[in-house]
Amino acid sequence: MEKISVDSAHIFDLIERADTDKEAAYELGAKFLHGIGVPHDELRAFYYLRQAMDLGSMKAVELFGLIYKYGEWDLRRNTEMAITEFEFLLNSMPQDETIIYEILNLYFHGDSGKPFDADKGISTLEWVAQDDEPFSAFANYLLALIYHEGRYGIKKDLKKAEEYCAIALEKGYSEWKIEKLLERIDKDAASENKESA
Repeated sequence: MEKISVDSAHIFDLIERADTDKEAAYELGAKFLHGIGVPHDELRAFYYLRQAMDLGSMKAVELFGLIYKYGEWDLRRNTEMAITEFEFLLNSMPQDETIIYEILNLYFHGDSGKPFDADKGISTLEWVAQDDEPFSAFANYLLALIYHEGRYGIKKDLKKAEEYCAIALEKGYSEWKIEKLLERIDKDAASENKESA
């Protein structure tokens, strides 16, 4: 009788637990996706990863979001599906900086460099900016940049840009970066005042 290897025993254990254990389903899906200890099999990988998602695995949701974002493994790029996965994650883990970055990147740059849904991007930034988590300082800085430059359908508003700079600084964002942005805002304000005079 052939002896079962430790890896095989682990795989069998994962298969047994995958119906009810999100971590086992995720690990099994990742193994099939990358061919680690089992043959590379995308169909089985997606089956187990979807199962992990259904069982509540946030790692599986994030992986599917990235797969849809980049169009990996025989799945074509699908910005809407990627956003759906990342929105779910954002609602489940609102302080996760990676998730915030990914969803903002998709809202503001889509898959072709053009905004996919800039309004949702702005409202997400404003929501994150109100939080007391570390990323909120950066969110306020981004809003200051957007209002300074008048991007994503937002009308240029130097006063609002200054307000967001003050909040970002208060929340601990880089003093040097804030000073540089405030210098540009002051320069633009002086230029606008000259033009209106």
